[in-house]
Amino acid sequence: MAVGLGNRVRQWIIRAGLCFEAENAEGETVKKATRSQHGIPEGVAEMMAEAGASVC
Repeated sequence: MAVGLGNRVRQWIIRAGLCFEAENAEGETVKKATRSQHGIPEGVAEMMAEAGASVC
């Protein structure tokens, strides 16, 4: 089964412990990520700018 980038990032976030436990519709306890991949480009851009990178 192919796993998209969003699903992989979610798995990495959960493995890193940035998650909480919740019940799904079947009543099972599952882990939910507390972060998403949407902040990654912004965070990388901020780190690069702090290191002296520019867009020019």
